[in-house]
Amino acid sequence: MGPDNRSQTSLGPGAKIIAIHSSLELCKVVPMGRAKTSRPSNERPSVAVLYTRVSTVGQVDSGLSLEQQERSLRQAATAAGYEDLVLLSDEGVSGKSMQNRPALRQALDLLADGSAGALFVSKMDRLGRKTRDALDIVDLADAQGWRLVALDLGLDTASPVGRLVLTILAAVAEMELQRISERHRDWHAAKRARGSVWGVDEGPRSSVPIEVRRRVLANRHAGMTLQAIADSLNADGIATPRSATWSTSNVAALIESPASAAVGLA
Repeated sequence: MGPDNRSQTSLGPGAKIIAIHSSLELCKVVPMGRAKTSRPSNERPSVAVLYTRVSTVGQVDSGLSLEQQERSLRQAATAAGYEDLVLLSDEGVSGKSMQNRPALRQALDLLADGSAGALFVSKMDRLGRKTRDALDIVDLADAQGWRLVALDLGLDTASPVGRLVLTILAAVAEMELQRISERHRDWHAAKRARGSVWGVDEGPRSSVPIEVRRRVLANRHAGMTLQAIADSLNADGIATPRSATWSTSNVAALIESPASAAVGLA
C-alpha cells in the first residue's frame, strides 16, 4: 500500500476516526460528514471500513487490543483486494448496547450512502454482545448491498460459506430468544406456585409508603376517579417515588401493581 496518510477528527467521547488510504482524493475524512468518492454512482467503491472496539479504559490506555485488531483487519482487507481503508474506533465503550457508539454509527453511514463497500471486524462481538444486534447489522449489509467480514467466524457475506454461517447464526439467535422466554415463564410460574409476589417478596421493592398505597386503594374502592386521586395526592404534597407529581397513569400503575394486590384492597 505504501506509506499511510492519516487524518483524524473527533466523533465524540470514546471514539475517533482515522483514515488510512493510498489516495486522499478517493476517500477523505470530513468532520461529522461522510467520505467522498469519485466513483460512478452505480458502483461500490474499493473502500473498506475497519471497525475496532475495546470496552475498558485499561485496554484503551494500553492500546494493545486496538493495535492487534487494526493489524489483523488491515491484513485481511488488503488480502481481499482493498487498497483504501478507513479505520473507525470506539474506545472504552461497552458492546451491550448499540447506542452511544458514534464510530459504529459513522461506519454504518459510510456503508449506507455507498461511500464504502465493506465492513471488517476482528470478532463478531465487536459489533454487539447480543446475537440479535449483530444480525441486525448483517441484515443491513444484505439490504444495502455491502460486504461484511468477521475474522473470528470466518464470516464473509460475499462467499457461499459466509452466507451459510449467517443462516446458522440466525437459527441460533432465534433459539436463544425462545429458550430465554421459556425460562422466564417457568421461573415466574414457580414463584407464583410458592405464593411469592413480585415486588413484595422478591424483586425491586416499591418505595411508595404503605400508608400512601392504602390511601390510594381505599379512595379507588370508594369510587374516586384516577384524576381525583392524583389531584388529592398532589394537593397534600405527596410526591411519587421519583419526586414527580401524580398523574392518572402512575396512579393506575400503583393500583394495578402486584404490591397493591398484596395489600388486599385492590
